[in-house]
Amino acid sequence: MRSCWKFCLCYLLCTGVFLKATTVAGAEPAIDFDSQIRPILSNACYTCHGPAEAKREAELRLDREEDAKAIVIVPGQPEESELVRRITSSDESERMPPPEAKQQLTAEEIELLRQWVSEGANWTQHWSFVPPRRIPRPEVSDPTWPRNEIDFFILSRLDREQLHPSPPASKESLLRRVSLDLTGLPPTLAELDAFLADDSPDAYQRVVDRLLASPRYGEHMALEWLDAARYADTNGFQDDKTRTMWPWRDWVVRALNDNLPFDQLTLHQLAGDLLDNPSLDQQVASGFNRNHGLNGEGGRNPEESRVESVVDRVETTGTVWLGLTIGCCRCHDHKFDPITHKEFYRLYAYFNSVDETGGIDANTNANPVLALPTDEQKQKVAALQADIADLEQKIKDTPQPTATELTNWEHATQTWLAAESNGMLWQRLSKPKLETAQGTRLELLEDQSVLVTELVDSNDDFVIAGTLPPGVQTGLKLEALRHASLSKGLFSTSISGDCRVTTIEVEVDGQPVKLIDPHTNVGKDSSATLAIDDLPGTGWSLGDAKQEATEPIWLARFEKPLEVQSGSQILVRLRNQSIDYTPIGRFRLSFTQI
Repeated sequence: MRSCWKFCLCYLLCTGVFLKATTVAGAEPAIDFDSQIRPILSNACYTCHGPAEAKREAELRLDREEDAKAIVIVPGQPEESELVRRITSSDESERMPPPEAKQQLTAEEIELLRQWVSEGANWTQHWSFVPPRRIPRPEVSDPTWPRNEIDFFILSRLDREQLHPSPPASKESLLRRVSLDLTGLPPTLAELDAFLADDSPDAYQRVVDRLLASPRYGEHMALEWLDAARYADTNGFQDDKTRTMWPWRDWVVRALNDNLPFDQLTLHQLAGDLLDNPSLDQQVASGFNRNHGLNGEGGRNPEESRVESVVDRVETTGTVWLGLTIGCCRCHDHKFDPITHKEFYRLYAYFNSVDETGGIDANTNANPVLALPTDEQKQKVAALQADIADLEQKIKDTPQPTATELTNWEHATQTWLAAESNGMLWQRLSKPKLETAQGTRLELLEDQSVLVTELVDSNDDFVIAGTLPPGVQTGLKLEALRHASLSKGLFSTSISGDCRVTTIEVEVDGQPVKLIDPHTNVGKDSSATLAIDDLPGTGWSLGDAKQEATEPIWLARFEKPLEVQSGSQILVRLRNQSIDYTPIGRFRLSFTQI
């Protein structure tokens, strides 16, 4: 049968309890230092006689066995022990804790300490540092009742409490219990019928094997691990934005279903990304260290957020892997667990080397972020990379222009830009037809400019169509114009009056026309280029034009001069797909034959 973490944990807990509590059936258990004595010393004594050196009195430490037994405890002789004499003294000048101390001992606690010293003042390590070991099975009243080793300890405890075992559960109850325990789901009627009809000696064994082999096993058993590892698909803080952590959750489920050995599970989660040539799966496993909360509040200090993430990893590692409440040592030596303030920051140093800034990227995950494409996405990426490689090769294979060609191009560009100063060289599109994709209302003004009178959707597309005059047309001009009805009398309905045109497309008689050599008189020509890159997130924006008197323009050539026949129809589409900007509020189109 595959191993089950939960069953192993139950076994360790059961045997640990009986290791401390059981001697011979019916005998009184000895006082346990960890559960009964250490809490008393921690609460009432460690303030003055504990690990904090600055507050320690009389150079006495009661948190360490060698110190306590060298000075105030004589094992087995309470009447010779200064500890017992002080806690039972009627003289207020000698009694401990002092009368003014906030934490005083109760009569029951004093008697526990006296009895503990009388029994030999047995001192044990913190339980998480004690290796589990096999102990002899206890004597029981009915040796025929146990079916396995754990049953002996269960029956021993029942004997001590003078109780009798319950009768065996019915097959219906047994199947329901084990199904819920291993998968979190009740058995189906078909599964119940099959189990009831199976009279073989190993029927229950085979049910357990079936449940352990079920995918539901890993999903159910992962719940407690996910809780301990503080798994969440939201960041916490403020509006608690979503993030992508579920791939790590799925890794935990797979690890359980694949019966990954515990040492490998530990290594992969704490340092899977640091292995030699780590697989993608091992890198995902190290997401254990990225389950911490993320503060995306705008006024936060990024370095403070980064440090809090490191501290969270230290505390969680201590809780999950060491079984210690290590977070107390962030500020001082631990008052109970054997961890010092210095040791906390030694462990902190390991996690303080992660390459991160305390910020959150657009996906609301903290950097560094691991890309996890699906197989289909990998194929698409590979295809696009192949296309890019082909285009780059074509660029390399394209002959470079001669010096004469460059000079002619520069002269043509300067002539073309100079044409802007002469209005007679530009012909406006007369009485165009106006349409929008989402229903935004557009109005044609007397100067043949177009005004947005009601914006329905910031991602609306504007379509302007009309008849071109016959002849050779070589380029297009788009003017952004101010208007009193727009925000602050500027260029759009947005609060700032800014705008952006993400893409400009041209068709003549239904055929697309390519635009080249874009220019603008505001900002940089690189901004003008963004209007013909076919990317919805970029576009021509007006830069600082709103602070100047300049009327922004955008110019571009047709890749090939258009031989326009009488009645040819042109269509210009202004796409507005930016998530940050409002569409242009007033504009005008013109064409040139230069």
